[in-house]
Amino acid sequence: MLSPLQELLLFPPIQPYLLRDEFLDTRAAGAVNGTPATPGPGTRSVQDTANHLSISDGKLLTDGGASSWGNPRYVLDGLVRAPGIALIVEELQKTSYAHFGPHVSWGTSATDSNPGVAGGSRVTMGASTSLAFTTAGNTSAAQTASDLYEVNLAYKIALVLRDNGVFYLVKGGAFLDWTLSWVSNAGMTSPVYPIISWYNSVTSTDAVHVAQLGMPWNNDYGIVTQRLSGARLAGDAFTHEANALIEFVVATVPSAGQIELRFRIQDATNYWQVTVDSAGNLDLDEVVAGVVTQRGTSAAVIVNGDRIVIQMHGTNVKIFEANTIRINYAAATNFQTKTDGELETESDGAVTDIISWPRTISGAAAATLDRYSR
Repeated sequence: MLSPLQELLLFPPIQPYLLRDEFLDTRAAGAVNGTPATPGPGTRSVQDTANHLSISDGKLLTDGGASSWGNPRYVLDGLVRAPGIALIVEELQKTSYAHFGPHVSWGTSATDSNPGVAGGSRVTMGASTSLAFTTAGNTSAAQTASDLYEVNLAYKIALVLRDNGVFYLVKGGAFLDWTLSWVSNAGMTSPVYPIISWYNSVTSTDAVHVAQLGMPWNNDYGIVTQRLSGARLAGDAFTHEANALIEFVVATVPSAGQIELRFRIQDATNYWQVTVDSAGNLDLDEVVAGVVTQRGTSAAVIVNGDRIVIQMHGTNVKIFEANTIRINYAAATNFQTKTDGELETESDGAVTDIISWPRTISGAAAATLDRYSR
């Protein structure tokens, strides 16, 4: 039997929602603006000049008509930005890949129709199969196409604020558990506003929840698998999950030789690696019995200070540079379950801040998200 203190530590009391809208009322298109969130707290601020957004049967609905990006737009009250505040949009689904949107966003104002450009952050169900992530200060074209979604399936999307940046998570469809899709390290201003905005997509949404999450989400590195901060040395070893995000910064591109960062290491002659050479070329290599086979390359894209992110999930390995996908290899069948990594060499270049993140969220981190989800 657990002691009262043990029960409190394992099962802390749920904190009140900061904002909560489960669409328990009925509102005709054109009559949603200014109405209270139900059951609350919160007040809806809606831009919908052509009357495309309504509430019925416990859902927020859009009919597919277009005015412009952000019209229609649904916004709840602004909040002082703090790490661990989560925006969780429940059971969001759309009916066609041909339609644009929606954006699920932390915006920087109640009228922010394109968050991520002016300084907010967003997840977009695009006019394709991609879930795209736009982080603070990017142009609208600088989207990280990290994961895939399917139409006519319901998804939960969570944007959890970091002290600097945002954790982007998805659950639903092929994602049976909460899955970390992207980690932004770009800060945002305060206050922040929960926003859903559309162009011409037919969608339904069951709930919008905003809550202050406790540990591990209120710490920038609370969910990290391993973090090697600051300047790194050749031979630095780390661990990662079999499905993971691994990031590092190329502080200095080598003038000769290359940087080699290994992952999914089986042994000294069997592993995967990402390399950066003196020309700024980014490569993905598979090494089997010491034989190196290049599985992807992107020429002359790396400059000093670039953040590289490796996303691996099953047989798929993607490599990103500066929030842009550069390599996508879908047949990485070897060493899928291996969890060792190493900075093999820097040559005369320099690497800083190697961080590995889990793709699948479990344990207390998942339970905390589920407490504020339905």
